[in-house]
Amino acid sequence: MARVTCADIQAMKQRGERTVITIVYDYTTAQIADKAGSESLLVGDSAARRVLGYTENAAISMDEMILLSRAVVRGSSAATFPTRRVRPDAYAELVRLLHVRCRAGLCRAEPLPSDAGG
Repeated sequence: MARVTCADIQAMKQRGERTVITIVYDYTTAQIADKAGSESLLVGDSAARRVLGYTENAAISMDEMILLSRAVVRGSSAATFPTRRVRPDAYAELVRLLHVRCRAGLCRAEPLPSDAGG
């Protein structure tokens, strides 16, 4: 199966087709989601709690997100979208994710706990 791109997903939406987006954190789950027909995979910062044992999502580092994203990209032909909360260096982090061959990087505009209160 050819790798799905953001343009492919946008065209599907314009045609009124539904897309399947699956949250995955590793190579094996990416393979399973790919075989099940998921068009896109989300590598979320929730991996911090679910995979790495942190107490909050914001604790995950960009290096850890890149490690997980690389594994997912190797395991699937679907578009891969890592997400992470916005930090001051978000643009540089997005460039790093794109170098992993992810199709896009999504940043949520939520303040980090360390940004609260001033």
